[in-house]
Amino acid sequence: MFPQGVGHATEFAKRMSDGNDLDLPDIVIGVIAELCEQLLFLHEKIASYCLKMAQAARREKRVALIQTIPPLVHVNMHCRATGTQDRI
Repeated sequence: MFPQGVGHATEFAKRMSDGNDLDLPDIVIGVIAELCEQLLFLHEKIASYCLKMAQAARREKRVALIQTIPPLVHVNMHCRATGTQDRI
């Protein structure tokens, strides 16, 4: 069984970007490294959006209501899981 969740995926991606060698063919390592770079980029992008939304929600009640929309609840859960809201 493989570890699941955002935290495990980002930790793996960070280890790969630090040069963690896997016993796999070079082409596979190249693809995995590229996907890890994209994952880390998207993770940072989502974290910045979480910060912006939280700051806006404190200033504007309507933005706080937007955060209760079901699809956005998942983004808010991601922010909490990654500790993004703690940095506000």
